[in-house]
Amino acid sequence: SSSSSVYGDPDILPMSEDSLIKANEPYGASKWMCEKLLEFLATKGLKYNSLRYFNVYGPRQAAHAYYTTVVTAFVNRVLNGESPIIDGKGDQSMDFTSVHDVVRANLLAMKSDVENEVFNVGTGISTSVADLAHMLLKIVGSNVKPIFREREVVCTRRQAYTKKAEELLGFKAKMKIEDGLREFVDEIKEKPEIYGVIQ
Repeated sequence: SSSSSVYGDPDILPMSEDSLIKANEPYGASKWMCEKLLEFLATKGLKYNSLRYFNVYGPRQAAHAYYTTVVTAFVNRVLNGESPIIDGKGDQSMDFTSVHDVVRANLLAMKSDVENEVFNVGTGISTSVADLAHMLLKIVGSNVKPIFREREVVCTRRQAYTKKAEELLGFKAKMKIEDGLREFVDEIKEKPEIYGVIQ
């Protein structure tokens, strides 16, 4: 399991597996290091496939981990009657990918005859953080307004180029973000204690 974080803040969208690697924080750098370790171990006989996930969200996601997606934070606040807090202007855009699609990609990579390859796992669609917040507010039926705060963001945009995964693994994301968000909201409503939502 690798990450789109290996690309850092890309100069060109969408990002392909051949895009420039320029991880700009420890998490992305550690994922890149693990990919290079796999390449080395492959020379000793190891067979692997490495998947670079793009902004995964969905049921059973850790609610309070440092790298928890913005989706969990937004849903949590909105269901608590609070405004989602958006860093910067909210124009930073990400390729939000449902955990259901990620699981499917893992199974396809595991069962495939293809080996020792790296694949992007994303939807190929980039959604701004501001648009994400408005989608959630509409799904929940909340009238609160997002709060924008001045803060430097690590990455301003991400979007997966998924042709390689489509051609070699037969993988293409199926979950539309609106449907994935609606499912996630329902999950958190059903199990609020797990996600820190006040009843």
